[in-house]
Amino acid sequence: KKSQFDAPVVDILWLGKDREVVMLFTERGTLHRSSDQAGSFEETKLHSDQRQVHVVRLLMSPNSSFIALAVGNRLETFATDDAGLSWHEIHHPNAIRLSFMFHPNRPEWALLS
Repeated sequence: KKSQFDAPVVDILWLGKDREVVMLFTERGTLHRSSDQAGSFEETKLHSDQRQVHVVRLLMSPNSSFIALAVGNRLETFATDDAGLSWHEIHHPNAIRLSFMFHPNRPEWALLS
């Protein structure tokens, strides 16, 4: 089955148990999720201050394939701990420029600077 997106794909993450969930984003900043090993995709919309977020980066925790981060073009930061099924915004001071590092032993911890 062939999937079509609004623009070329920038990055892809394989998440979840046995890495069966696919998260990707396109050059237009659109986030997509597939729960059937890329058989079909649904758009995932993230909102910050009632504005849709333009995704520019995806990161997966090296300690858990269920934990990932999505970063928007205005440094909005969202996290998921269920392989992209749900997302919550991480609020941080404006001085943060998003040097980001997951904790090496605790998948739910990270360092932002």
